[in-house]
Amino acid sequence: MDILNSVVEIVTKFATIGGGFWAVWGVIILGTALKDKNGPDLRAGTWQTIGGAMIVAGAQLFANVVK
Repeated sequence: MDILNSVVEIVTKFATIGGGFWAVWGVIILGTALKDKNGPDLRAGTWQTIGGAMIVAGAQLFANVVK
């Protein structure tokens, strides 16, 4: 069981960090789109930020379900 817990912990950390980076990159895209008044990038940045937050939330839920 220690190996399973270790794997779950590593996957959870990786997904949380990856989702966080994805969300931050979405905020950067959103910020540049607001500056340039670019409609398609506004939508893309918003959805990327939401997607990154969902990845982080999913990773945390996965960690709690496995425990």
